[in-house]
Amino acid sequence: MTKNNIREKLMMMRNPDNEVKVDYLLKILGKISDDELDKKLSEKSLSEDNIDKFIDLLIKNTAVPENSTKQFIGVNDWFCYGRTGDTIHLHIIPPDLRGTKDELGDEAFYNLFKELLEDFLSRMQGVFEEDTTVNTLFAVSPIFYNQNISWAFESLGFDKIIEVDPNNKEDNMTDEQKEHFINMFNKGEKKKKVFYTQMPRERLLETEYHQIPDGNNKVISKNK
Repeated sequence: MTKNNIREKLMMMRNPDNEVKVDYLLKILGKISDDELDKKLSEKSLSEDNIDKFIDLLIKNTAVPENSTKQFIGVNDWFCYGRTGDTIHLHIIPPDLRGTKDELGDEAFYNLFKELLEDFLSRMQGVFEEDTTVNTLFAVSPIFYNQNISWAFESLGFDKIIEVDPNNKEDNMTDEQKEHFINMFNKGEKKKKVFYTQMPRERLLETEYHQIPDGNNKVISKNK
């Protein structure tokens, strides 16, 4: 049982209810040497047969120290991020993008979305430069069904948007990860297609992005 095996199991068990605990455990795992890990596993007589149950109990019983981690870190008014292992995952903040689009109009909304996404990527370059252990920027959402939003991501350097499909055996996701993401966005009666994309570290750092001056990235300021 290697650190990568443990890391993969933690990431597969990660969900919106336990992600703060899992991220905390992933940070601890990253600081443990292989020898220390082997010793801890041996002391608890852990093997392939019982490791899943142990990790599940470990997640449930983990108490995250106050202020030791944040679930999401805001970058600008529209985008924030979290971290799982060596991957940073992007999240969109506004809960009602449809309402914002109706208020601004299609063209102004999509221009603003792309501008704030570019601002986010510019600021994320600093995060990746400071932390050399982060390898990938990842995004998953039903919002990529919208072709204009998908185009904004792809035009700024993300890989081609792909549907999270249990029948697609050629992507980089495990069956457990696909099930997790599909279930995450389908808690109601209406079933949504879920899509994902990613950008490797090298491409993010090699691309030039425009950054919006602080204080100018609010929706209100764009319309007044």
